[in-house]
Amino acid sequence: MTWRGVGALEWRRTGGAFVAVALALTGVVLFAAKQRPFNTWSTWSSTVADALEFVSSSGIVLGPVVATVAAWVAGRERRRRMGDLLASTARPSWQRRLATSGAVSAALLLGWLIQTAVVVGGVFPSVSYWGGRWWATLLLMALGMLLCAAVGSAFGRWVPGRLVPPALGIVLYVLTAIPVYLDARWIQLVPVGNLAVFDGEQLEARVIPLAAAWTGSLVVMIGVVALGRRRHWRVAAAAAGVAVVCAAALQVAPHLGRDGAPGVEPVQRSWVEADPAAVVPVCTDDAPVVCVQRIHAGFLRDVAPVARQQLQVVGRYLPVDRAEELDWGVTGAADVFPLIPLSGMGQPYRSGADPDALQQWAGSNLSSLTAFYCPEMEHTSPAWAVTVSDTADLLLGQQAFAQDERGAALAARLEADPAQARAWMASFLTASRSCDVPELERLAAW
Repeated sequence: MTWRGVGALEWRRTGGAFVAVALALTGVVLFAAKQRPFNTWSTWSSTVADALEFVSSSGIVLGPVVATVAAWVAGRERRRRMGDLLASTARPSWQRRLATSGAVSAALLLGWLIQTAVVVGGVFPSVSYWGGRWWATLLLMALGMLLCAAVGSAFGRWVPGRLVPPALGIVLYVLTAIPVYLDARWIQLVPVGNLAVFDGEQLEARVIPLAAAWTGSLVVMIGVVALGRRRHWRVAAAAAGVAVVCAAALQVAPHLGRDGAPGVEPVQRSWVEADPAAVVPVCTDDAPVVCVQRIHAGFLRDVAPVARQQLQVVGRYLPVDRAEELDWGVTGAADVFPLIPLSGMGQPYRSGADPDALQQWAGSNLSSLTAFYCPEMEHTSPAWAVTVSDTADLLLGQQAFAQDERGAALAARLEADPAQARAWMASFLTASRSCDVPELERLAAW
């Protein structure tokens, strides 16, 4: 019988179709649980990077599930003494085990790919940018799932007991969760951990081959152990050596050429870099001009009316005539009204921005213009900070946070004198960003 025929036979014998569908449904349920109405706040976006980030973060659950299923299938083969039953076949025993492990691994990988397609399909109607190295993120996650399948097959073959599969799943979940929740330096060495590649980012080119070799060598090493062929143990030893070298390189290489010494920046962030093409401005044709980043171009139609309305309010006090989406910490030109990032405003399987998310974004956008923090405000907010903060919010039509009477009175006086209001707001923005306390105290007593 050809390898193709053997593979098809093992697929049917191990219940490959059932395994694939079951894992796909598990992933879909995890995805649905994060959306409305099951979740009060959806962080869904409109980019491939955001969809794959969700798939990556769910790997902490799906990885142990994959290992559990693979261990159960391998353990069932052991309990049924399938090795003795197939001993009369012409193929060596390790090839028969390879066919069985390969069939269940293919089924699990197919199920994972199906749930990944379901999640990515959720952003398809509003995707405006297909660039970046999203394929690398997908590759590393797929290798992580294959590794979990190999671990499960190895434990199922060599460790007897019906409780081994669920125990293995629990142990893998704990081992995966510890570095994730502790934000450990080696977090991204976890093959099914969160790669944390968000909107406007991509994996660094020099990291991709090292990370792929790290996970791939572990797959080979544990796969050889699962097959149990001693003549191939040299291959396992070589794969272990490659894994050690790659793990060490991944602790150093991502930091080379970056500011600061190795160890200053967490590895979780050192694996990623900005994707310049993703943040190229996409603007409206008519005035006043509103620009969003290319990855959020699908939101431009919904954002433009809101941004123009806010531009009219802010334009009474500041010399701005255009609005532009900027990353956190980026200062725009003097004539630009900054729009905070639009990540997390999408609707699954629909184009455009989520109305509730858009409303919350609009409020946060104006608040971010006037929000500030100084060391003097660490334990308590001084009177001058409360006054100037409430005054700025009221001038921009926002609800005052502290309901300060002095701030309300000052805002009323400034609204009656537009020239004074423009001078006050310009001074406030400069002083609040530089924490010029004497100037802020002067503005509070204006």
